[in-house]
Amino acid sequence: MKHLHPNVTVDEVIPFKNEEYEGLCFKWYGDIGFGEYTLYRKANDNQWYGDSECMDTNDDKSFLKILMEQFIERIEIE
Repeated sequence: MKHLHPNVTVDEVIPFKNEEYEGLCFKWYGDIGFGEYTLYRKANDNQWYGDSECMDTNDDKSFLKILMEQFIERIEIE
């Protein structure tokens, strides 16, 4: 299911860290439904991974780019 420019909104960004993983969980909703997009890495590993709930692939990360743009807009620069 690919959408060129889905109308989605990032509802919440939740950082997490435990003994195995650390990362960010983006909760989103919009015209196409709702879901979570999780970015994480394993402890002692610099490689980042993404669980998009089938919204992206390695060849097409356009949905992640939409979420990241919204996240960047929420950041207050001091």
